[in-house]
Amino acid sequence: MEEIKTPMKMSKSPGKRHTPSRSQVWQYISCDIDAKVARCNICNKTMKYTGGTTNLRYHLTAAHQMQEFEVIGPSARIYKEGGEWKTGRRVRAPKSGSTFRVSISGSPSGKGSSRGNNSPLPSTSNAAVKIPCGPERSKFINSHVVMLLAQGLLPVSMVEDEGFIRFVQELEPGYTMLNKHTAQMKLMAKFGESQEKLKICLNKDAKNFGLMYEVWTGHDKNNYLTVTIHYLTHQWNRESWVLGTDRVSAKPSCTELSMCIRNLISHYQLSLESITAVVNRQGMLKGTQIGKVGSALQCDSMSCAAEKLEQCVSLGLQLSSVKEVVDEAAKMVRYFLQNEEAREMLDKAKYDNKLNVELQDYNKGSWLGVADMLQNVIALQDEIETVKVLDEKNQLMYIHEWESAGQLVQSLQILKAALTVLSDQKSGSVACLLPVVHSMLQHCEGREEDNTIISEFLGLIAKEVRDKWDLNAIMPSSVTMLSALLDPRFKQLKFIADDDKLDVIDALKQLVTANATTNQESDDPTANSVSPFLCLFGEDEFNSKPESTDAEVTTYLSYPPLSRDMCPLDWWRMNQGKFPELSKIARCYLAVPVVVQSWNDIMTGTSKVDLKRALLEVDTAGPLIFLNKNWSILS
Repeated sequence: MEEIKTPMKMSKSPGKRHTPSRSQVWQYISCDIDAKVARCNICNKTMKYTGGTTNLRYHLTAAHQMQEFEVIGPSARIYKEGGEWKTGRRVRAPKSGSTFRVSISGSPSGKGSSRGNNSPLPSTSNAAVKIPCGPERSKFINSHVVMLLAQGLLPVSMVEDEGFIRFVQELEPGYTMLNKHTAQMKLMAKFGESQEKLKICLNKDAKNFGLMYEVWTGHDKNNYLTVTIHYLTHQWNRESWVLGTDRVSAKPSCTELSMCIRNLISHYQLSLESITAVVNRQGMLKGTQIGKVGSALQCDSMSCAAEKLEQCVSLGLQLSSVKEVVDEAAKMVRYFLQNEEAREMLDKAKYDNKLNVELQDYNKGSWLGVADMLQNVIALQDEIETVKVLDEKNQLMYIHEWESAGQLVQSLQILKAALTVLSDQKSGSVACLLPVVHSMLQHCEGREEDNTIISEFLGLIAKEVRDKWDLNAIMPSSVTMLSALLDPRFKQLKFIADDDKLDVIDALKQLVTANATTNQESDDPTANSVSPFLCLFGEDEFNSKPESTDAEVTTYLSYPPLSRDMCPLDWWRMNQGKFPELSKIARCYLAVPVVVQSWNDIMTGTSKVDLKRALLEVDTAGPLIFLNKNWSILS
């Protein structure tokens, strides 16, 4: 009979080799000696185990900030962020900070437990863990709390909110929330650091720039001015940073606004002559005041194009005949959203026709919501008519003016496309303004096929567009005109007469010549030295530079125009070597934004920044707004 071998269990007597002295490490670590592995009960990480606890102590110190397990001595390793271990003498710092014990059933650290058994590793849910929060961990959390305040544009008083404190301590037991005074100090330290970095960044790349300024009201009922700078880097990438926020009077004058902007410019050691144009957001100022601010700063000035266009379209939608069509469509949409039986019939009709379009109510804060609502309604016209036949008792809830609604959708989609072009984050700039306005006028005027309702709607919009942009007063040397000429998509200037084109081209030639003369006076004489490659091979024909500034403009205009859906910055990035002086002017003019809101703010008709900054404390509003926009510069 074959002898049956039984596994030999390890002895738990104190004198045996495999029974260690009682180390506090085993409160948090489970061990399987046969497999020579250990597992952390806190994070479930598996580690090699050969009889010592040094590597286990390294893990508890580095991963869980348990400084009581720190290895001391000349050969101790120091853990650094990123997973790197470095050998060097480590001096134990005095313990500080509170600890928090989480008591969970099934503790392996009781007197009867042993690390030397052959039982499976216990589940982490049955482990007793003690999660301390040492000074390094507290410092780490404090920095992230400050980052949360800045990036979320939240009031500093949030650190004293009981709910927020309880939430953080649930995630990190033992952590003591920093008080409001400490949070303000850390916030101001980050503010000062980012200001210095921004100053270096601007002096390196912002040779010419556009400015956007806005006046807003805080929760203390006082007005504040926030200024943002926009420019193109030498790599033709768009950059924008908040320069600062300053308090202004209840009815700020043009002199006061221009003085605040001058002070911010001088703080960053920028030249007033480097301003290409200033753009105003939020129409608290009249058109004459906006112009005077630009005159005081010796540059062109304009209002946000998105706000102007919204005013034009909103007036058109307020026409009684148009409003009737929109209200009828909105009532029908709400009927389908609220009536379950009708909604089921509509879903069945959409399923039969394989349509994936949803009806949606519109946000009254933005005309774009009206456009999207009507577009979906028109897309489901056949399905809605099918339901209407089956649901005769509720016919009054359905739209009747399908033709007017369809034409209104087409018109609104053209206007929405215009706004999309103007607000494009990469290729949209003041260069698009005149071409887009001209295209809108072409759409609004001369539409003989439209019915009376739509003709009245488009006629009013055309009138408002002409009045608000005052097209007849635009000079050939204005930023809007020259920037369109410098955009390779629109350089043919199809929106003006041929005789006027010559005036714009002459204005550009004069500007390029004056700029080239200034550069020659200020440039280093060694900058014109010829490289060894050019000495040996000569200049190739493809990249040869024009002999004069007039020749630069003439050669640029002889190139075929860029496709309308291409990015002009990419074109200039590839061709700036051929037009050294003209490209400098293009970098100045194409940097000016014409729409300063985000697309999400335009769609909703409200700005999250506006809502949040109105709740900020007065003494920290400026630094928080600055850090909210400029936090990335700290990295």
